[in-house]
Amino acid sequence: MFKNKKNKKNKGQVMLLAILMTSGAILTTTSILALLMLYQLKQSNDAVSSTEAIFAADTGIEWQSCLLFKSSAECPTPILENATFTIEVASSSNSITIYSKGYASGLACKNNLSQCRSLRFLKSVFMY
Repeated sequence: MFKNKKNKKNKGQVMLLAILMTSGAILTTTSILALLMLYQLKQSNDAVSSTEAIFAADTGIEWQSCLLFKSSAECPTPILENATFTIEVASSSNSITIYSKGYASGLACKNNLSQCRSLRFLKSVFMY
């Protein structure tokens, strides 16, 4: 006999609310997964930079060792693409110590060491 006219108008609201909540949950999940993927990509890039920095520091030690024990004409200056190094040499009465710092993070790092993301230290001691 008596029909409720309000129920006919409100029928689609529950469906709309359910769709909005499901869409929000999917969007949140996708955003979190994208952020986690971004962290993974950054970490893998840092591993590459770290390896380049280690090899740059090792190159510095090898080059300085060559300069110490051979003539400078026999030791060409190393050319590194995405990394650079600095050398410090300390000598005492019976040893020579070479400290090498390898820096890596692309071409910006070669011109400005403060822009480098990876820094590795190596030390080599020659006793005589």
